Formats: sequence, C-alpha cells, structure tokens
Amino acid sequence: MIIPDEIMIGAIPIRIEKSSINNEEPGAMGRAIESRQLIRINSNMPKEMQEKIFFHELIHMILDILSLHDVIDNGVHESFIDSVSLVLHQVISQLTSPKIDNNINSIVLQNPIPNRNGADGGEQYVGGPRLNTDGTEYTGD
Repeated sequence: MIIPDEIMIGAIPIRIEKSSINNEEPGAMGRAIESRQLIRINSNMPKEMQEKIFFHELIHMILDILSLHDVIDNGVHESFIDSVSLVLHQVISQLTSPKIDNNINSIVLQNPIPNRNGADGGEQYVGGPRLNTDGTEYTGD
C-alpha cells in the first residue's frame, strides 16, 4: 500500500508527512494535528507499521471532521481507534495487494479493472503462462 501525500476527507484536504517526529514527542509513532489538517507519521518505522499508524491517525482526523471525538468515551477512545484502524488496514491491504495463484505462477489483481478488450469488471490476468484446464498453454483461440 502507498501512503499518499494528501487525502481528501469530504471536501477537506489532509496533508500527510513522513518524518522523524521523535523530537516532538519521544516514542511517538504518529500524530493527527487537526488544527493544521495534517497527519504526521514517524518515518523511522517499518512500512507496515507506518501504514497502520496512518489509518490510526486518519480515524482521529475523520472523527474530528465529523465532530465525533466527544461521542466516544475518553476511556475507550484510543482502544476504539486502535481496533478500527487495524481492521481497516487489513481490509484495505487485501484490496490493494495482488493475489498470488500458485497453481499457474501468475498474479491476478483482486480489484475489478478493465480487461484487455476494454470491458469493465472481473479479474485481469497479468503474468505467467496461461493454461487451459487440461494443462496445455492457452493461445487465445
């Protein structure tokens, strides 16, 4: 997954910065600065952790924009955001990662995209030998 430099939440653009933020708050992994419409992510972490922190801070930003921060009890606020952000990261990762089909050494993209003849939907074959059900190579006939 690629963390964007900017994302829209409704009509509000949110900038995303990756930098070493330990100087601001020792041990901080990320921060949502709602007043500046900014999400900061500590760049000194592994890529997958940066993705998880991105979703965590994104949910903080969404709740602020929707004026829902006060709706969630402060006692469960961070654990709620942690839980939702982890599940959201898992779901989005499945949508954006290629699926490996070990039976034919190919990669099939899981999200519907136009196929070679321009029709929408379905899976598109993107590599490896194409095989018929009997194991012979598919020639397109």
